[in-house]
Amino acid sequence: ATLDVRVDGDGEGVKRPHRAYVTGSEDNGDYIGDVEEVRIPGLRGNEWSAIGWIAHTSYKGAIPGRRRIRSIRARVGNVQIGNEEVFSHLFSEDRFNRWCVGEIHVLDPRIIPNSRRDYFEANPDLRNLENQLGAVCRRLERRCRAASRGRFARRRYREFVEHADGALDLAETGYLAADRAARIVAETIAEISDWREKYPDAEGDFQYKVALDTWKKRLNRLQAPVASEIIRGADTAWVAKYQDVFEILADIAPSPVVAKRTIEAILERLGAADGLESTNASARR
Repeated sequence: ATLDVRVDGDGEGVKRPHRAYVTGSEDNGDYIGDVEEVRIPGLRGNEWSAIGWIAHTSYKGAIPGRRRIRSIRARVGNVQIGNEEVFSHLFSEDRFNRWCVGEIHVLDPRIIPNSRRDYFEANPDLRNLENQLGAVCRRLERRCRAASRGRFARRRYREFVEHADGALDLAETGYLAADRAARIVAETIAEISDWREKYPDAEGDFQYKVALDTWKKRLNRLQAPVASEIIRGADTAWVAKYQDVFEILADIAPSPVVAKRTIEAILERLGAADGLESTNASARR
């Protein structure tokens, strides 16, 4: 049945604001990429117990409740039964229901809303609906988990990219001894290669493969600048000592980027105090 709802004689009536975009928390919205039709056969085989639809998004997480669209909802005669949690018990973790958008319209007259209209009277027809809809919910749950793993892998991928780039930048400065610089980059690439096997879904459009090949090429042609060119004015005997200290900083710093900045800050301070001069690494590359 179609309900014609009008407020104060409004000519157009109240309509549902259908759109293909779901607004998330802090403007982190998502587009509806596909709408899946759901049909659940009844026990007797010649009728539909329920039909409905599920709007598939990227499943970025729970949709804010204030949007009033989240979860798989139940309707009888196009009137909602219960609230957004009506089918949450069909998920192994009810939180995943709040990641979804969809409606199930119950057609079987033997599935009757209870007196509170927050669920249905227990009977074999309801159990049939729950069993088949439960399979749909578990499939949705797998999509949610896969999307979550993919986001984690991509986030880790970006972190590794930053780490590898920082390691190469540090190695090419000449602040470290050549063997130590090459070892830093080799260890980083080995770490990322291992990580690639663990999170293959993070590559996406071969971006990872291209980045990895670039890092390997840079490693193969890596020739750290002579330290005396980096630390101008320093006595030759002190060059190895500087590099020993810088190697310690590279080991204890939280990232190669932080190590490089710390070393450059030290060189700048030494240059101001003792007339030493450090070259700009970016100018040499």
